[in-house]
Amino acid sequence: MIRHRSVTLAAVSAFIATVIAAGCGGSDDSGFNNGGDGNENPGNGAPGNGAPGSGGGVTNGAGDAGLPGTNPGNTGNVTNCASQTAQATLRPVNLVFMFDKSRSMIRDTTTGADITSKKWGPIVDAAESFYADSQSARMRASLTFFSGSGLALCSADAFSKSQVSLRDLPNSKDFKAAFDGVKPDGGTPSVAAMGGAAKQAQTVAAEHKEEVTAIVLATDGTPEDKCPDGCTDPHDCCVANCDGHGGTPVIDQQCKDRETTCKVNLVASQAKTAKDQGIRTYVIGITSDPEHDKLERLNTVAKSGGTTEAMLVKVNDTTSTKQAFIKALNEIRTQNMSCDFAIPNPPGGGTINYDAVRVNFTNSSNAASTISYSEACAGGNGWHYDDKAAPKKISLCPNSCKTVQGDPLGKINIAFDCKGQLADGGTGGVH
Repeated sequence: MIRHRSVTLAAVSAFIATVIAAGCGGSDDSGFNNGGDGNENPGNGAPGNGAPGSGGGVTNGAGDAGLPGTNPGNTGNVTNCASQTAQATLRPVNLVFMFDKSRSMIRDTTTGADITSKKWGPIVDAAESFYADSQSARMRASLTFFSGSGLALCSADAFSKSQVSLRDLPNSKDFKAAFDGVKPDGGTPSVAAMGGAAKQAQTVAAEHKEEVTAIVLATDGTPEDKCPDGCTDPHDCCVANCDGHGGTPVIDQQCKDRETTCKVNLVASQAKTAKDQGIRTYVIGITSDPEHDKLERLNTVAKSGGTTEAMLVKVNDTTSTKQAFIKALNEIRTQNMSCDFAIPNPPGGGTINYDAVRVNFTNSSNAASTISYSEACAGGNGWHYDDKAAPKKISLCPNSCKTVQGDPLGKINIAFDCKGQLADGGTGGVH
């Protein structure tokens, strides 16, 4: 049975994404602070029912400790013991955006009517809001636009360089400036665009090995753009005797469907290759004509990219289109957040007392609350170990995770007691 003892709690970095032990990076390879001399200010909690302390620190052996103060101290010198403060750092998330700027983003494909205010405008507003949102903190993003026609766009190299290079979020300036300079036009060379996104993401992942890297493909069409005669790239000219490559063109609906299926599969193949390298692909399909767009075919790309299905945004009025696109982006942000905390190895060969771990959450208003242990996540609340017999990480239950994710400026506080007695001779509180 898991027993809760009062232990020192230490504020760690604001929780937004997956947290990892500081031993994975930085100058302190131990993952723990060095032990103090036992003179840190103790909390002021009374035995059995403590109130928040002004300085944090250790108890004096009797009763439960108060909640942590604003600057918790260490537990003091404890021989071969891992009761010092565990440190954690955020695992940043890097999103490589490939954004469709084809002509259909501002023109109805059937009537040619200007639909900028219904489609391109609200989608751009939504994207800019995401990039500038404080909840996107500890994330990075890059942005590349794709569209066009001609032989030059048959290759992934055409989209392997971003218009906005990878940078920290929130950012209310650079991404807006990029969108302001774009006038949608041309076709939808999705095969080449996905290839370019994969190249960019592979570079980012190689440069940030301990971080999450994902691709976001936002498009309003399935890949049907054709390269001109002379194209030799098998990743684009994949249907002989259909679009003019390899024989006399046969232009009918069956042929077009075969070509579209072929090219969707090529995009999906690229997404699978990226997934096998640890890079997921999220697909946002933007449709103003669901009957003819058939963007559900993009589910193949999303599934191959490890994200189950495409998120389809239906173009209606300005407000609902913007809200739908923001919802899709927020889902991507949430899915890349984790409520798992790696347990670092103790320094000096100490042994963590897994019966004496305590987890607190301090929200952005500086109000602290304890998250209780719950092996079965009763009611969706609490936290548990990944494996109680051999714990490697702490995981928040769904409702507790949602609370933490909804307050990115809040802080998770964790501390580990050790097997044995504390420096002052106490046992860390009442079992």
